Amino acid sequence: MSAENSVRPSERNEAEEIQTRSKPIHCSVEHCGMPSVCRLLDCEYCLHHFITHSYDRLEHCKPLQFPDADSADSAAAASENRFLAECTERAAELVCPLRGFENLERARLFDIFLWASELRANRAVLRPESAPQSRAAHGAHGS
Repeated sequence: MSAENSVRPSERNEAEEIQTRSKPIHCSVEHCGMPSVCRLLDCEYCLHHFITHSYDRLEHCKPLQFPDADSADSAAAASENRFLAECTERAAELVCPLRGFENLERARLFDIFLWASELRANRAVLRPESAPQSRAAHGAHGS
């Protein structure tokens, strides 16, 4: 029996996972060899590409989203909401001074964090589902 056959499949998977973790992960953007600082929506980004990608996406996010339940807008709104949630979390993780980023980079990360948080808050407060409930509550108190 060879050594490879004597290793159980679960042990082999653990060994492969440890080996994969020890390899540096690089930015997913084409022609970029920089190390990844975070994962956003299943893509790895270096700091520069995380900042530029986040700004690009935030510029296209609508502050208020009122999609029809059966439309493609609903899927787009869900995708934007997922992006905003992950973007906020990643920016908060990266802004930490212990990471050693320059002040300008940290300022941009903080700006991304605030912008994404504001969009998330607006969407949560002005959600279409909350409007009928609030009208019903006002109607019940007003009668």
